[in-house]
Amino acid sequence: MLVGVDLTHTQYALLPKTFLRISKWCSQLEHAQLRVFPQHRSIFYAFILFTNSYVYSHTLVTTDRCVSLLSYGDAGYSLHKLDVDDLRNDNANVVASAIMERPGTLQSQLVVAYTVEEMQYLQVLSPRYESLEHTEAADTSDCEKFELQAAPTCMFNMQVLGSNGDTFSGVVVCCTDSMVAFGYIVNKKENSSTGIDAVCTRLDNQQFAVFFPEFATFTHTILAVDIITSPTNDHGWIAFGCADGLVRVFNGHNDGGCLSGPFKIKNLLLNGPVTSVALYLTHTTTTKEAKLAWHCNLLVTCAIGQALVYEDLFGAFDHIGNGEVLMDSDTFDSIFVGIVADIDLDGHVELLLGTDNQVMLAYKEISDRGDSRRENMNETATKHSLDSNIDDFTAASPLSPGSSYNIWDDLETIPLVNASVPITPESSLTRWKWQRLSRNHWDLETFGAIYSLLWRDINHDGAFELLVASSTGIYVYEVDPIFVIQKLVTVLQRTPGRPESVFAATSASSTSYAKPGLFQLPDLHTPLDFSRLTQDVKLQCHQLRQELAASSPGLQTLRILDDISNVICSVIDAAELCRNVHPNEDFRRAASESFTDLSNFIQNLNADVDLYRSLNTVTKDHISMKSFTPEQKRMGILLRNEFERDGIHLPHADRQRVVSLQNEITQLSMQFQSTMHSAREYVEIPATLMRGMPHSITSVCERKWMSRDTLRVPTDMHVMNTVLKWVGDSETRRKMYVAANSCAKANLPVLDKLRAKRHELAQLLGFPTFAHLATSDRMIGSPEAVEKFIGDIASQLMAKAKMEQQLLLDAKRKNEGRSVTNVYMWDLPYYMGMLKAQKHQIDSRVISAYFPLDNCLKGLHLLCSALFGLDLKQVPMLNASECWHDDVVKLALIRSGETLGYMYFDLYPRPNKYSHAAHFTIRCGKRLSDTSYQKPIVALVCNFNKPAPDSPSLLTHAEVETLFHEFGHVMHSLLSRTEFQHLSGTRATLDFVETPSHLFEYFAWDYRVVSEFAHHYRTGAPFPPAMMQGLRDSKTMFAAMDTQTQCLYSMLDLQLFKEQPLPCSPNTTTQMMHELQNSSTLVPHVDGTYWHTRFGHLIGYGAGYYSYLYARVFAADIWHTNFAGPQGPLNCKAGEKLYKKLMIHGGAKDPNELLVDMLGREPSPTSYLHELGV
Repeated sequence: MLVGVDLTHTQYALLPKTFLRISKWCSQLEHAQLRVFPQHRSIFYAFILFTNSYVYSHTLVTTDRCVSLLSYGDAGYSLHKLDVDDLRNDNANVVASAIMERPGTLQSQLVVAYTVEEMQYLQVLSPRYESLEHTEAADTSDCEKFELQAAPTCMFNMQVLGSNGDTFSGVVVCCTDSMVAFGYIVNKKENSSTGIDAVCTRLDNQQFAVFFPEFATFTHTILAVDIITSPTNDHGWIAFGCADGLVRVFNGHNDGGCLSGPFKIKNLLLNGPVTSVALYLTHTTTTKEAKLAWHCNLLVTCAIGQALVYEDLFGAFDHIGNGEVLMDSDTFDSIFVGIVADIDLDGHVELLLGTDNQVMLAYKEISDRGDSRRENMNETATKHSLDSNIDDFTAASPLSPGSSYNIWDDLETIPLVNASVPITPESSLTRWKWQRLSRNHWDLETFGAIYSLLWRDINHDGAFELLVASSTGIYVYEVDPIFVIQKLVTVLQRTPGRPESVFAATSASSTSYAKPGLFQLPDLHTPLDFSRLTQDVKLQCHQLRQELAASSPGLQTLRILDDISNVICSVIDAAELCRNVHPNEDFRRAASESFTDLSNFIQNLNADVDLYRSLNTVTKDHISMKSFTPEQKRMGILLRNEFERDGIHLPHADRQRVVSLQNEITQLSMQFQSTMHSAREYVEIPATLMRGMPHSITSVCERKWMSRDTLRVPTDMHVMNTVLKWVGDSETRRKMYVAANSCAKANLPVLDKLRAKRHELAQLLGFPTFAHLATSDRMIGSPEAVEKFIGDIASQLMAKAKMEQQLLLDAKRKNEGRSVTNVYMWDLPYYMGMLKAQKHQIDSRVISAYFPLDNCLKGLHLLCSALFGLDLKQVPMLNASECWHDDVVKLALIRSGETLGYMYFDLYPRPNKYSHAAHFTIRCGKRLSDTSYQKPIVALVCNFNKPAPDSPSLLTHAEVETLFHEFGHVMHSLLSRTEFQHLSGTRATLDFVETPSHLFEYFAWDYRVVSEFAHHYRTGAPFPPAMMQGLRDSKTMFAAMDTQTQCLYSMLDLQLFKEQPLPCSPNTTTQMMHELQNSSTLVPHVDGTYWHTRFGHLIGYGAGYYSYLYARVFAADIWHTNFAGPQGPLNCKAGEKLYKKLMIHGGAKDPNELLVDMLGREPSPTSYLHELGV
């Protein structure tokens, strides 16, 4: 089974039929010419590939004697020569190159094939991206070199799932009449050959046959390769172009990310050697279920001087003929390269050809021949194009705004040295305006033979660039995104009913014809729309960036930066929700791709020096800052701090090191979490002890070989927790605890490396430790303050914790004998559960009968009405596209007839849905003008049991608490009214943002509130007060020991990143954890265990876990000061105070000031400790 990584293509809408050469092609292009190494040698050929090293983008440029990386930085484009062994002495010929990713890392590696006299070699290079400065050389490391047995011709990268279940990730090298593969084999059981220490290997013949059975017997000499997968990821194609004129195309199904057979094969035969193959897709809609059907098309160029297009290779019409020869392509001696690119961004592809005679040809399909196969064209996809017949409209000229003309007029192919190419008079297409990159004018005589073309966003500015590699140099042409936005808006305003861009839909000045779609996002109706919306976002951001560059520093700077944030979040937040809840796999996949794409785009914006300089100018202008409101000042300072946390204010070398460290930290974090989840051992447990366990537990157990009475139980965390809570045998619990907390030992060195990298990052940014960096922008201010906070809480818990420990010890002695002297970690869940059940006689099934979901939702309505005078009203969806599942309901939050915002409730489980409870932001609030406010939209996602035939959905009290917690986040989002969306709702500091949600939990624990909505679903009887009291007593029974554990987690998280890590053995963090646990809790650390290697919050929080307790202290203080008194919790005075003093401000005001305003004094932990029984 095969899977390919497509480096050169994106997917396009369905095209019309006939190609027509674009006349006078690019007559106004401007360019930046780049030096190519060696300095005094022409490029006889150039391979251009694209790699993305998480933050950096590099373009790999290979010439006959040199391998270089093209990068983009502060000084523009730079070319850096790679240091390859045999190329140093100028005695080697480079033949091919490729890019592959080392499994388990984000590290891209460069693979180069070259010849030295009669020998052939392949070398693997790992560039150190951070050292790519403005020099002529780029460092490489971890070079691996192999000798090839046959002359290489080309290579391509692949990830392959073998017939044995193992995975291969690497490159396939095509040689004369054979193929060989180099890369990494990942064992399905051992997960070996992953990470930064993995070693590249050569597949032997047997291994090659396992991974590439379709290629093992292919004996043609391959000169060109292309791979593509459908956007729905259910089909894939790979094309080989050969020296004898054969073109073979494979078509397979995509199963779990891998192309699988049996393969359909299409053979084409041309009259001479193939120089390039380029696959591209079109689609139709089937009449049944409106499902997209993807059709594979192929562009082939030949050494004999022609280019052909083959349509729908595997379609119902099996006879595809000889293909269509592109006009004028056969007038040249050779066509070296052909690519497919949507150069005018109208949703329809153009074809670009590079010739041997200094001419670049471009083609565009402009008419439909009435092929019946096209009649079921996807109407939605058609709308992605501004117009399928481009002659139907005109647009404003980029040279003379406001004029009306046909913007493809006067274009023709480029004859560079008196070349005579016929001009087709029928050309009347839309032209793209290109932006000058340097002062050099377009010099026609500098072009030589064109060997390679690339259409990619190589500088991460959101717009694609065109790279041309010729015999005289590398040329880069950059597009002007402003003109595109103007053109889109102009066309949309003039043509009612056409879809508009996200920016046009959200702009107050644009006329909206967009149809609301999923989550109310304009024109999000199909999975394909995510890709278009993502590109729209990038273009809109660059228009705003240009607007910022043209404006004077001041308040407008902050507003434009917030507009950029708002545009991005309008899509990335919707994508985040969609990929977690949508039942359709195509939607989830498209949303994930959009989320990843825009996440990378955000990182590049955060590294944009021009944006930072504009902002820094504003924040350092004390006169301007004095005229700002407090929110505006806070916005400017917070934005500047966010930029500077990425090192943008540092010298170039330090800034590059910061980016590199962030990349390494991300890799280590991913490695830690991967090991944390995948680490597994098995514990043998008698089957009798596992009886009565939930199916989710027993289903993952295995029978021991030759033993019917013994189960092999995995050490997965949820399995361990269940065993520790319910299995009475102490030795079984001990074995499970030890095995589960030692199986991830491999994370010890990973954690050490993570500590070292975070410490180095903090010091580069001017902080003594990472803990100082992490707390610098939070309420608490410093790690020393965290230590004091945790220490004060822990010291006051000890007396009650000792009483709780004695209860557990007495119960253990009663159960296991008087000789017992201590309570261990594996005892806590079992004996705490036993004692709670015995003393308070809590039956969760009886309690759940009083909490049908509908009643609980009425409780939320009650809070809105009683506290804030709001109406929570269910409203219909705008159309069918808005809703993603029949279970989803939409509600509006209304005050005095005005809608404040919307929320979606998605409360029942289903396959492929986010499995926990969460609040998702879809759109933040933001002031659009003095009279207009952007209404926030959120989603509340839970997984409560669905109604049964004889009963409604019944919630446990813990689930009721969860519902109220998440609703606190919802209200924080919908009630805030901020000028900037960047400060809206829950966009507050980490150690404050949970305060409203913790506060709302209290309403689920107060009988005066619960009694209003909790009634037995059959009898209607109110929830008994004794049951409520039992729940409350059970909650506090072991609260001191539970909170001691939270203090331990918080202190370990702090100390790991507060102390300077020293060169040491992996046991250092274990020793730190051992000492902290034994000194601060009453339950000793178990030697030989490393529970911190499975504590994922060390990655996600990083000196921030204290925030959990910190917010609980604030919530307790607010509750007891304002809601717990004799006036009761449901009083509008307290609710109005909560709204005006806290919720309305979102993150726009210092949380310390918010709390003082709310409490009338500094917050205190007294109320929280009192709840714990202290």
